[in-house]
Amino acid sequence: MQQELTNVSCEIIAKVGTAKGLFVEAIETAAAGQLDQARALLSEGEQIFNQGHEAHGQLLSQFAAGAEVKVDLLLVHAECQMMSAEDFKVIAEEVIAIAEKRIHA
Repeated sequence: MQQELTNVSCEIIAKVGTAKGLFVEAIETAAAGQLDQARALLSEGEQIFNQGHEAHGQLLSQFAAGAEVKVDLLLVHAECQMMSAEDFKVIAEEVIAIAEKRIHA
């Protein structure tokens, strides 16, 4: 089980880290006024983020079914990265919305 937990934690970190990078790129792209590209980056980031979120959900399902899930530093790091990526997603959505309002004003 420990190796599986390590693998899932690394999968979460890789997926949400990639998503976070795409969200940051979407923010920068929206700030440059390239809204179609920013929305495309946001969408791609959401798809990858969801893959990491699904991996985390599998751990929660195992725990809910009574399996012992040992929380270690790697899993804590994975969850921190997931929350940070989600925050950047929200920021990216807001920056895109603000940029759209400026263009249509």
